[in-house]
Amino acid sequence: MDAIKDLENEHPIASHWRPIIKRAVDAFSQNDFGLSTPIENIQPIPVDIALANKSYVADYGEVLINLPEETWETSCAQWMGDYWQIIVDLFTENEGRSDLVLNGRVMEKNGNISLEIGLIYVP
Repeated sequence: MDAIKDLENEHPIASHWRPIIKRAVDAFSQNDFGLSTPIENIQPIPVDIALANKSYVADYGEVLINLPEETWETSCAQWMGDYWQIIVDLFTENEGRSDLVLNGRVMEKNGNISLEIGLIYVP
């Protein structure tokens, strides 16, 4: 599934973005919210965003787990004119799909993508 440039509607997250997003959430599930080991196609996470995400997850009181395949059934992307806004449903050990989401932006230039990690929060 390709990324869809549609200003009016949300669409599933593009298939080729999923492994990149999954690697980020895998790191978060290991309490590495700053991505101490850089991940290709992901912009460095600002310290304030990393600390906020770590704090939000701790305050939520559950432990994040790696993304299961079912997360893609409810996660979405929407074209905003010059980037895609993404919302990824996160999973925890005790809840399965939790109320937490990860937001971010995906930019594309010359066929290459760049993911900017945003906040983890309860919408």
